[in-house]
Amino acid sequence: ITGELDPALDQHRTADGRGKSREESMRRLARMIGCDLGQAPAARWEHLAGWLAQAQRRLVRAACDRQLSRGVLDLHAPIVGLGAGTFVVKRVAAELGREYLDFAALAGVAPHLCDAIDVCGPAFAVARLASLRERE
Repeated sequence: ITGELDPALDQHRTADGRGKSREESMRRLARMIGCDLGQAPAARWEHLAGWLAQAQRRLVRAACDRQLSRGVLDLHAPIVGLGAGTFVVKRVAAELGREYLDFAALAGVAPHLCDAIDVCGPAFAVARLASLRERE
């Protein structure tokens, strides 16, 4: 609804088995709070979706704040993001005044693979660790 999630990265089926259009997504959002889509104009559902996105970003920010408050990381350590929600992590990094790095940049993969690696970073990391273990 907010237009932030790249549709190519949205790989899961919807909870109700219907499509992922803006209207279908607003219909699901309305049902989440016990309403029907027609009970409010589209602008209200967009506002609610934006509020929920902000709430999610605040949770990520709070988690980062907790980790940074431990004093273990260097003051200039970047924030690393991966997965379909990197747009959230980029915003949090900016809020914290920290450099943002994509996981793929740290993984040292060919540029044409970066988008794929950023989405499946954990699987890539496990595969990389397994290949290193085989070399031992």
